[in-house]
Amino acid sequence: MSSVVDGDVLSELQAIAEQSAKAADAGGSEADLLDAYQALRIHAESLALEHGWAGADELADSLPTARALREIERLDHSFVTQSLARPAPGRGLSDRLTEALNELSAWVTGVRLAYETLEDPETNA
Repeated sequence: MSSVVDGDVLSELQAIAEQSAKAADAGGSEADLLDAYQALRIHAESLALEHGWAGADELADSLPTARALREIERLDHSFVTQSLARPAPGRGLSDRLTEALNELSAWVTGVRLAYETLEDPETNA
């Protein structure tokens, strides 16, 4: 893996970050958020694999697929419903997709989100 990143690749990463943040800020329908996330995730994944920045397993953890996000949402809803007498208002898939777009934007720029820093045992030593 080269330690120097080509200017074109940096431009692509910047475009992914900007488009992800813009899509998250704009909101929109669940379908619009899903389409934006899937397209941008695929582009980011392609760049990461091509340049050896991360393996497929690491990317699946960092940037879950739309299918994985749906499953996470389904499980969250199921567990909340089981633990309460009445269903609690959930975040919903749109909120989860907005969060995923923000995380994608952060990932391509190398920014660590606050909760990632708090969960890292090396920074909490």
